[in-house]
Amino acid sequence: MGTQLVAHREGCHGAAGWIVRVVLALLFWPADDQAAEQRLLERFIAPGFD
Repeated sequence: MGTQLVAHREGCHGAAGWIVRVVLALLFWPADDQAAEQRLLERFIAPGFD
């Protein structure tokens, strides 16, 4: 999945590992509140799915 998400970029090695690290960070170190979490997801995660 990680390689598919960034396959359009040349030289993106380790993409799958990066995706796993992001997901684990979201699960184990959430933002201070729900609104902050939403802002982080919209700014940094959602653009990867556009």
